[in-house]
Amino acid sequence: MDMRQQLLESSPPEMRDKILSAFNRGAKMTDKQQTMWQIKQANDSIGNLHETDGYHCDKCNNRGFITKYDEATGTTYSQECECVKIRNNLSRLKNSNLRYTEKYTFENFTTRTATEKTIKNTAHNYINDQSNAWLYIGGQSGAGKTHICTAICGKLIQHGKQVLYAEWAEIERNLTAYKYKADEYNNYFGKLAGAEVLYIDDLLKFCNLSDKEPMKILYNLINTRYNSKLKTIISSEIYLRELFVADSAIAGRIKELATDKYIMEIPRENKLNHRL
Repeated sequence: MDMRQQLLESSPPEMRDKILSAFNRGAKMTDKQQTMWQIKQANDSIGNLHETDGYHCDKCNNRGFITKYDEATGTTYSQECECVKIRNNLSRLKNSNLRYTEKYTFENFTTRTATEKTIKNTAHNYINDQSNAWLYIGGQSGAGKTHICTAICGKLIQHGKQVLYAEWAEIERNLTAYKYKADEYNNYFGKLAGAEVLYIDDLLKFCNLSDKEPMKILYNLINTRYNSKLKTIISSEIYLRELFVADSAIAGRIKELATDKYIMEIPRENKLNHRL
């Protein structure tokens, strides 16, 4: 397809007959016509962003931008496509390690009891809180702690936050294994300690609270994030008041940054266990 044909296709329908007639009389393309042709060439080109994130966009042909014309100045400019926000969210979600994000949403979180309603309301308030406040939810197994925390993380990702999910068992296992491997330890600990938002799931699961090694690992991580004031979300079967008995330094830091507003306790009652 030559330049004239592409110009005709890129022009408004009502102008095409006039343009074609001008071409037939031997008229040359104006500067604006040439610019519009170049813009169409640019917008028809195919990008490859979909190869990375799997998202296909017809608006920009997977380039991430659209070339436009400014009538006032007679110049061209590039405008970011709407798909870029979607692609960024997909990238943050992929890097977060979060699981079951399609299943664990606010819409799917049931509120049959007063406790569940309080949990959901608190979670909504937390999402809208622009501070770096922490959140701690402890208590009954199977009561939706991971569900609501995952839903929170999903919303934070949509708001542009970088979120990292890690189970406590994985954290303890890796940091113990890397204890005498400085590079591996520093790399892994650095990711956890420096994440914009860190979600620790099942904190101290299967741990003896009197065991010094896991408590030392936990203190180092909590203290580092506490000093940096980085948003941290924690779910556990342990109440925060029980953690105070085991290690007041750890629990105190959590309580200070979560405040009473974002500390939730789910009664240990089988009727709240959705798995039963």
